[in-house]
Amino acid sequence: MTYSRLTPRANPRKLETKIKLVAFSLQDLWLALKIHEVQRVIPMPQVFKSGQGAVGVASLDRKTVTILDLGQQLFGTPLAVPGNYLMLLPEAGGELIGIPVVETPMILEVSEKEIQALPPSYRLADTLGIASHLVVLSDPDQTVFLLDTARLGA
Repeated sequence: MTYSRLTPRANPRKLETKIKLVAFSLQDLWLALKIHEVQRVIPMPQVFKSGQGAVGVASLDRKTVTILDLGQQLFGTPLAVPGNYLMLLPEAGGELIGIPVVETPMILEVSEKEIQALPPSYRLADTLGIASHLVVLSDPDQTVFLLDTARLGA
């Protein structure tokens, strides 16, 4: 009886690195953050703001959270529908940033090959310069802008 030598074969699907994103819609755009950048998603607390700017504040667990209205920041108009949820992002200095979202964010798992860096010229010229990468999904044919947390508050 002969035994064939068993050697593990590399499976290209197993070698493909997957990245988890937290995605949400804003008007006609899909935006996302890497899952490790989102501390948690909570029901929307009361937000205080002057009305014209893209920034407000909320009190949460005895901490003040800076609220960024991305609708105002990107399009010059506040969210048409008040956010139902708040995505909390920790910032390097310990400050919490909150992004209001209307619908429950969803988890996307994408491969590295679906992620493309945005050109610096685009990032300097467009309000979506707060995004660092473009995620082009093949199923369904959808494009998602991956936000750069370092540029969100700027």
